[in-house]
Amino acid sequence: MKIALLGTRGVPASYSGFETCVEQLGARLAERGHEVTVY
Repeated sequence: MKIALLGTRGVPASYSGFETCVEQLGARLAERGHEVTVY
């Protein structure tokens, strides 16, 4: 599955919990074989 994730300040996480969530969720989805794009 192709999945796009949005970060407000950028990934890798350097600002808030939202970026941490996007970073960790994206990595875990990619490990499961999904195609993940982060903007």
